[in-house]
Amino acid sequence: MQAMKASLKTYELFYLAKMILEKAGRFVIELKALPDANGSGKLYSSVSDQLPFETEQAAVQHVIRHY
Repeated sequence: MQAMKASLKTYELFYLAKMILEKAGRFVIELKALPDANGSGKLYSSVSDQLPFETEQAAVQHVIRHY
């Protein structure tokens, strides 16, 4: 970003957004499960790729299917 400031060049907003979102290390996403009827708001993630799932069974099935 310092190089962009120093060049005094203008950039389109969508170009800047694309640059930021191209690399996963540049952003953080926080997920929260809404409470269900039991008051539990748990999320489960697969160990291999950290994808979120609403049930443990769905996470296990994802890992079995893809890994």
